[in-house]
Amino acid sequence: MTTEREVEQPGELATSQPTAPEHQGTTAEQRARLKTELQRARLKADLLEQMEPGEYRDRTIRLVERSKNPYSPLTKSWAKKVIAERKAAATKSLGEEEKLTTLPQDRSEPAGLIRDSPQSSAVEQPGTSAGRNGDSPTANQPGDGFPLPMAEEAFHGIAGRVCSILEEQNETCREALLAQVIVGFGNLVGQGPRTVEENFLNEFVLIVGDTSSARKGTSLRYALDHLRRIDLDWGRAVRACPPSGEGIVWHLRDARELKGGKVDPGITEKRSFFRAEEFSRIMASIASGGTLSQRLRECWDHHNPLENLTKIDPIRASDTHISLVAHCTPFEFAQCVRTAEQRNGFINRFLIVAARGVKAVPRPKPIDWAAHPEIVRELREIVNKFQKTTKIGFTNRAAAAWDRWYVGYRQQKLGFTVAYAEMVGRCEGHVKRLAATYAVLDDKKTIDEVHLNAAWAFWRYCADSVTWAFPDTKDRANVPIHAPAEARIASTILDALKASPNQYADSLTDFPGVG
Repeated sequence: MTTEREVEQPGELATSQPTAPEHQGTTAEQRARLKTELQRARLKADLLEQMEPGEYRDRTIRLVERSKNPYSPLTKSWAKKVIAERKAAATKSLGEEEKLTTLPQDRSEPAGLIRDSPQSSAVEQPGTSAGRNGDSPTANQPGDGFPLPMAEEAFHGIAGRVCSILEEQNETCREALLAQVIVGFGNLVGQGPRTVEENFLNEFVLIVGDTSSARKGTSLRYALDHLRRIDLDWGRAVRACPPSGEGIVWHLRDARELKGGKVDPGITEKRSFFRAEEFSRIMASIASGGTLSQRLRECWDHHNPLENLTKIDPIRASDTHISLVAHCTPFEFAQCVRTAEQRNGFINRFLIVAARGVKAVPRPKPIDWAAHPEIVRELREIVNKFQKTTKIGFTNRAAAAWDRWYVGYRQQKLGFTVAYAEMVGRCEGHVKRLAATYAVLDDKKTIDEVHLNAAWAFWRYCADSVTWAFPDTKDRANVPIHAPAEARIASTILDALKASPNQYADSLTDFPGVG
């Protein structure tokens, strides 16, 4: 039986309190589920009564429907905020009506986000924010599932300043610009800075957006133009992603002696920024067999040396530092990400960033970086300073915050579904690399709270992007990661059937709802 004390009250949101029915003979799990559904129904009824019909109410109700605990502080504070905003909006003059069409910029807290209090340690499952609309009615239509705008904390420091300049001549959203600037700088600075655990600053990012309208390629060109001005030699490191694992080693090979006394001088520039504006080509190469997936995973892990140990012509590549920026459409992403690549850790080495156009720039102009000499000078000094091996640690406050978040997140992962857990399986590694990158951009050798805040805000957007770009992760009611082995095996078989329905057409009749 669910007592009155067990059911949390919705506080100011509640206008009526239905009585919970008796459920004799039910299990504790069933009673908990019934309690949650009752809470959800109560809160939805309150919202429908107190809020005007429209986008804000729909957005808040989606939060209630997706939240595991409808009466959590997050849900209640969001609902209160939206109701207050709607009441305030009703008092505004008609002359300001156009401003009211813009969605609120405040958003739910990123997982583990630190605010003013060092005691804050609440951890929320990344990627489960309810509202998923964007930052303008033109760019993100209500109900399309697109992530909320990235929190301002992510635009910390000089990276945010660079993005502000790039935004002037770019139609794409600022999240895509920031991701490519961050990943580009992590490659530009080289393998000097690293965390104590040997996490380097090289990252992989996959920008997912509609063809043409998201302006993914244009945003990359603007970001690269800026980075090339910091280090002219780095321009040689920017190249298309090779179609094979052997090609990666070849383009970064060491000097070697050939037959007949000839000498191959090799490649002196060991930094490599791979660009793959057609991610489907990478996935097609992987699907056809070969070592590309394995080699790219080694590159993200910063394995050195990379080797092609053939009998006749062995090749070795030492001290490599490889980053990758790839682009694709949502449809391509869903089609190309095979079960094997999802399961083997290839995709979760990418930061998934949703992108779309947010404005019209009919005639974009090149950025005049001569008008911003302080930014170029600061970045050049930072790159020169961190050429030597530098261990990036934590301040005491940041270390305590990281420990709290890490322990809580590891526990929370046990409740993730298999598909979602595999897509975000390297959250901890990504967050630590991002935090170290923000620290280096601040010319610091230690990660502080502000850098963790920035990294968490960045990751939260990536986690939201996963559920938007990969629909299989939206179903959070399927097999959890800690389920018995039999259930996980059944889920794996079912995924294989879904991925190749034609190959297993005769078997689909045994699996209702598949096909």
